[in-house]
Amino acid sequence: RQRQMCIRDSCENVHIKNAIFEHVYNWHSIELNASKTCRIHNCIFRDNAIVDAQEECIQLDFAVNSSAFPFPSGAPYDDSPCTDIEITDCTFENVAAGIGNHSQAGENTINDIEIRGCTFNNIYAACIRTQNWDNCRITNNHMVDGYYVIYVETGNQLVTTVPQKLIISNNSIKDMNKGGASSRGINVDSANSTLRYTDVIISNNIVDDIGRYGIIAGNCDGAIIESNITRNCQYSGIGFYDLINGNMSGNTAENNNLSGAGSNGDYRIWGGCSDILFTGNKGGVGFVDATDGFVTSNKFSGAVTTTGTNNIVKNNVISNAYVA
Repeated sequence: RQRQMCIRDSCENVHIKNAIFEHVYNWHSIELNASKTCRIHNCIFRDNAIVDAQEECIQLDFAVNSSAFPFPSGAPYDDSPCTDIEITDCTFENVAAGIGNHSQAGENTINDIEIRGCTFNNIYAACIRTQNWDNCRITNNHMVDGYYVIYVETGNQLVTTVPQKLIISNNSIKDMNKGGASSRGINVDSANSTLRYTDVIISNNIVDDIGRYGIIAGNCDGAIIESNITRNCQYSGIGFYDLINGNMSGNTAENNNLSGAGSNGDYRIWGGCSDILFTGNKGGVGFVDATDGFVTSNKFSGAVTTTGTNNIVKNNVISNAYVA
């Protein structure tokens, strides 16, 4: 039984592959701290102690001084981030959390991160949770049975570089209900209203059976949600919240809002959204509350309720009838 198995501070060109990490009773199996050009490939993380949501198997962190957790050990406390990290073809099973971080450095972002081809099963908290990650690619992963799937946020501290260039695509997600109505599928939310993600692309994901929302992008400036499939979510399948310059197109959302909560449906756009293109989507029921929205060429078996100002609604199939 180990408290923390592998920590690398201010390192470069670290490669960890084909290893098994199990029965870690606290903290992290691997921590990369202020490191760059590191690769973690084909490793297995399983059966760790479930202490709290901050026990990521792989933590990517800043060189931040902390009286409680004084890392990095022996390296300078200069707030340096991790950069150029690839985590590929790894398996996470029966653990508190998969990959991520829960601390921030005021002027830096963790950047150039790729998480690809990993499997997550029975995760107590988040499969992947990030704070202030820039130029991040999360693709071709398989996630089953957890609390959060992919939770992306900017956190509550100001940084000098606005996080951007986030790609979440071709992931398979199912049965995320450990948190009940607090559970999420893909959730991108700039928790700091003055530090909003830009250039977000969420595409070609399959999301099934989620405790709350399937896919949500909120508090962002520039986001595309396209060609995804969501179904059997307790609240809305796909949504924008307080988002400027959004494109929601070519998605299929069906049998969502199983909870019956008001103003939720297969699609929901709300909370001060503007400059929204909503086109080519298929579903049952939708709610669009926006300014300067363009709602066109969608196909709905039920109603679409559109509110707000300066919206254009034309050439849709609504309640199985064509509406010019």
